[in-house]
Amino acid sequence: SERVPVTITVDAIPVITVSASAAPCEGGSITFTATSLPGATYTWTGDASSTTNVATVNSVTSGTTYSGTVKATVGGCESADVAYTQTALTTPAITVSASAAPCEGGSITFTATSIPGATYTWTGDASSTTNVATVNSVTSGTTYSGTVKATVGGCESADVAYTQTALTTPDVPILTN
Repeated sequence: SERVPVTITVDAIPVITVSASAAPCEGGSITFTATSLPGATYTWTGDASSTTNVATVNSVTSGTTYSGTVKATVGGCESADVAYTQTALTTPAITVSASAAPCEGGSITFTATSIPGATYTWTGDASSTTNVATVNSVTSGTTYSGTVKATVGGCESADVAYTQTALTTPDVPILTN
């Protein structure tokens, strides 16, 4: 019998990696990107879903980790499952307190929750870039108020109201004879 040459083509097993977009604030989105291979279909498990090499998770929740695996299939050959993960940034939460009501000429100190690395935005009567703001030389019976919010890693807390009223200086009648 005559020998007939036979050519056998062995398809390579696809190899992929996956990356994640930067961690977003609450309500943002995370995009996971696997290596793009010509003719590949992709199978995503876990929190991301797509049939392409790009999968997006929308409307993320503060501090939540999104994860799973992805694999690529080319010509019937499957890559290994590759893990993906990303955690949404935590939205800062603050409260604010006021010092005791002062007499006229005194001061009121408002103190928001101290969060490492945070910057603070005060509106209204108090002004500061830290978690503590002081209103000096208050006027009798005047209410001092506004809002404060903290920003950490680009994520903002809700605006939190502050208020305090200076004590009213009593009118003392002067009696003459």
